[in-house]
Amino acid sequence: MDPGLFALQTFIEYGLGNIAASYISTKFTDFKNRLWKEDLKLLAENQSEALKVLIPPDTVASREIEIGNTIRQKIVFQETRKLDNVMSTSMKAVPLLQGKKPPDVEPDHDFVAEFFSCVQNVSSDQMQEIWARLLAGKIMHPGSYSIRTVTVLKNMDTHVADVFAKFCSQCFRAPRMGPFARGFALNPRGSRPAAGVLHKAGLEYHEKMLLNEYGLTTFAGIPAIDLDRLVLRQDNNNVYWPEFQGKEWLLIAENPESTTSHTGKIDSDMLSTAGNQLFSLVKVVSDDSYLAAMRKFLRASGILLVDLDTLEAFDFNEQQEQLIMNHSLLKKIRSSK
Repeated sequence: MDPGLFALQTFIEYGLGNIAASYISTKFTDFKNRLWKEDLKLLAENQSEALKVLIPPDTVASREIEIGNTIRQKIVFQETRKLDNVMSTSMKAVPLLQGKKPPDVEPDHDFVAEFFSCVQNVSSDQMQEIWARLLAGKIMHPGSYSIRTVTVLKNMDTHVADVFAKFCSQCFRAPRMGPFARGFALNPRGSRPAAGVLHKAGLEYHEKMLLNEYGLTTFAGIPAIDLDRLVLRQDNNNVYWPEFQGKEWLLIAENPESTTSHTGKIDSDMLSTAGNQLFSLVKVVSDDSYLAAMRKFLRASGILLVDLDTLEAFDFNEQQEQLIMNHSLLKKIRSSK
C-alpha cells in the first residue's frame, strides 16, 4: 500500500476507529484486506441496539414512537454529515500524501482527537482544503502544528481565511535567519518616506484588528523590525533572502559601501505562533499593487527589492555585482540562471 495513504488511514483510525477508517479508506485506496463490509454490518447492528434504547420494544404509544423516530433521524443526520465532512477533507489530503514517505511515528493522540473534533463540523469546501493541508502537513512533519493552532483554525470562517491569506501575501519571512523566521508585514509610521503608499496598498485597520482578535497576529505595530539585517551591503554580506508573495527576494543596498542604517527599526504586524504555522496552509498570491508599493517604500530608503528568478537579468552596478559574486550562495544561484 502507498506509504502516504497508509499513514493517512492510520491517522483516521486513531481518531475515528477502525470501522469509520476502513469505510473512508475504501474511497481512496485499493487496500482490500480490511473486511470493511463486516465492519459496517457491525456498525448497523450497534445502531439497531441504540435504537432499541431510544424506543423500547414494549413501546406502543404512537407519540413516543414519533419522538423516538425524530431523535433517531436527528442522530443519523448529524453523524452522517460529520462523517461526510471528515471523508471530504480526507479525500482532499490524498493527492498531498500519495507517493510520499511519512516518518514512521505514532500519531499524537491528543492532536488527533482535537483535529477530528473540529474537522467533522467543517463543511465549507474552502476551509476543508485548508484542513486537508494541515492534515497532510502533520502526517509528513509530526511537529509542524500544535493543538493551539488547530483551535485557532477551528474558529476561522472563509472571510477570516481570506483576510489572513491577503495578510500573508504582504508578509516577509526568512526561515534561515532566526529573528525573521516568523512572518511579518511592515507597518511603518506615517512620517517615513513613502509610508503612505504602503499603507494604502495594505490591509485596512479593521482587517488587522480582525486577525489579532482571532489570534493570528500580534498586536499591531509590535515589535519593530530591524530590516537592515536583511539588506546585502558591504558590511553585511552574510544574509539570506526572505520569502515574499510566494517567491524569494534579494534586498540589496543601492549604495553597498554605505554603512549607515537604511531603515532603522520599522514597526510591523507579526504573525503569532499559530499564524506562522498556518502560513504554510494558505495559498499566497501575487499582489502587483502591493509589490509596487513595497518597492517604492524600500527604494525611498535606498534598498532594491530583486526577484531571485531575475537575478541574472537585473542591471546591478559594479559594487552590487561584486557583492553578489562574493556571496557564495548568490553566486551559485546566479550562475545557474
